[in-house]
Amino acid sequence: MATRAQQDPGVASVLARRQDERARKGQGYVTFAVTMLIVVGILNCIGGIAAANESEFFAGKAGFMVGDLQSLGWAVLLLGIVQILCGVGVRARSFAAVWVAVICTGGNLLVQMLLVQAQPLWSIAIAVVDVVILHALIAYAEPATDT
Repeated sequence: MATRAQQDPGVASVLARRQDERARKGQGYVTFAVTMLIVVGILNCIGGIAAANESEFFAGKAGFMVGDLQSLGWAVLLLGIVQILCGVGVRARSFAAVWVAVICTGGNLLVQMLLVQAQPLWSIAIAVVDVVILHALIAYAEPATDT
């Protein structure tokens, strides 16, 4: 039994047009996510270095659920480096880099929530950007096709 798109060429053209629109929208959203991934990675590297060196930038006497400021700083620094590399990989259309970026961004979201005691507004702002990056990568990133 043939589907409606196979029976009616008008339906097939409408479906193809919708798919093209979604691909164009998704491409812009993924480009935005790559840019934000690299920016967040750079900011995480800067913040991770500051936290690992116990800078005065962070709130004093903050209590952490896991570890201390220095250990969380190292985690943020390493996640930042991987996020920058993933941003370059996603821009090169590597689907493996997309999933590493999803995992790293999810990890960064978790670490930022752990750091909320030391830098509340900053951690929440980075966490919101992480959610936007995750949505763009999961919903719109596609493997490269050879055409």
